[in-house]
Amino acid sequence: ANLDVARRKLALFWGSRKPDFDKLAGKLAATNHLPPPDRFNAYLKKNPAVARWADEMAKRQASFDLERARRIPDLTISGGVKQFEETNDTAFMAGVSIGLPFFDRNRGNIDAASARVAKSLFERDAAAIELKTRFVEAYGMLRAAETKLRALESKVLPKAKEAFDATERGYQEGKFDLLNVLDAQRSLIEIRLDIINTQAEFHKAKAVIEGLIGRDLYKL
Repeated sequence: ANLDVARRKLALFWGSRKPDFDKLAGKLAATNHLPPPDRFNAYLKKNPAVARWADEMAKRQASFDLERARRIPDLTISGGVKQFEETNDTAFMAGVSIGLPFFDRNRGNIDAASARVAKSLFERDAAAIELKTRFVEAYGMLRAAETKLRALESKVLPKAKEAFDATERGYQEGKFDLLNVLDAQRSLIEIRLDIINTQAEFHKAKAVIEGLIGRDLYKL
């Protein structure tokens, strides 16, 4: 049932209502040495959740600059010809006028645009913190799973195999009964299952990190 749900959820990622595949091939391979956390900083900054704020802040800054420019009244240039009836002379005239913004210097729009610029800084920092938090959590799970796997595979599993083999030989020699053999076998199976579950935890955390940095974990 869990497998069927997972297959349907996976198919939804590419817009299919029904899984059009039979099975997925995969392998919970042995883990390699993990890169240190500071190796990821440059890639986290390129994450769309953070990188998009560069364009957004530029747009809001441009809006602020525009509102500041609008506080200066427009110049009006006029020109024409005037005929003086007394002397029958003709004169060319030109003039420049500018409004006096005694009351409205576009202060309201400028303040609003300035607030949007300041808000974008907080929103960018909040997005960066959220992204970093997700990374720290996933990296912590990754390291914990890696440490546990190494202990299980290098220390616990060999001893469990040794105990099972010794118990099985003792049973064949009449030193132990069947319950002792089954108990040793159950312990060995539980350790192997624990290894599989830990491998799954490792690769789930690895997938989260690779989604955050946009590349293979071992190709940094």
